Amino acid sequence: MKKFSIVSMLSVFALPAIAAESNTQLPHGLQLGLGMSATSGLNMFVGYNNKNLNSFWAKRFGVRLDFATYSPIKNRFNKELNSAIGEDGYKVSDTIKLQDFELDGYHYGAIVDFYPFGDTWFFGGWRISAGYMRGELNASAAPWSERLDGNLVRFYLDDWMLFYNGGQMLARGKVDWKYSGPYLGTGFDLGIFAGFKMFVDAGVVVANKTPNVNLDVPLDGLMRIEDNNLVFVKDNEKAYNNFKTGYDAALASARNEVKDYKYYPMVKMGFMYRF
Repeated sequence: MKKFSIVSMLSVFALPAIAAESNTQLPHGLQLGLGMSATSGLNMFVGYNNKNLNSFWAKRFGVRLDFATYSPIKNRFNKELNSAIGEDGYKVSDTIKLQDFELDGYHYGAIVDFYPFGDTWFFGGWRISAGYMRGELNASAAPWSERLDGNLVRFYLDDWMLFYNGGQMLARGKVDWKYSGPYLGTGFDLGIFAGFKMFVDAGVVVANKTPNVNLDVPLDGLMRIEDNNLVFVKDNEKAYNNFKTGYDAALASARNEVKDYKYYPMVKMGFMYRF
């Protein structure tokens, strides 16, 4: 995935000033946007929509090339996300809670916008959007755990109580979702001053693939209670077999939850400039 510098991102909003200083006439209707998306990170787009055209239909249509990535803000975003979730973790079901989330990903695509009300004052900012997107989401989280006396960390896997000896939680669940498909959504541009506007977009990608779910539970230091004794899983055949039964059940349950899920949500908001 390509890396983007802060300079290149800030240049999106520097262009209007540069054009004014140099008297360069950029195409009327050219639009540049920079915003945030909870499901894809920093969002950028370049597009065209000229509401001053005389044609009834031409003024109602616009096009955008859209791109988003977590890369420049990944560490800060994940820190704020985990801070919002708190020490109690995020409850997935009655028996499963997660903590220590990490998100990464990107998307890019082309969008056609239709403005039903054209340039009609306030209502002219509403649009219906359709297009095609391609992207990837990489997410991981650890089972919620608690530290016990000594060097033990306790957590649960499909109702099975497990421990890590060493004071660290090593288990993580992972979701990898490479998707592509048609995008359907709606949005609104709200004028602020001159050509600056605030925008909001909400829609979904009807994905061609479902998420791929995996569960990584290293055996080194992993322990469970067998016959009232705390034993290392990899050194005890009975403990290993019982662990494997719980592991397979937990993984099957997680995969079953997402096997039919093909809708990738996108919610974005930010600022744009239309020349």
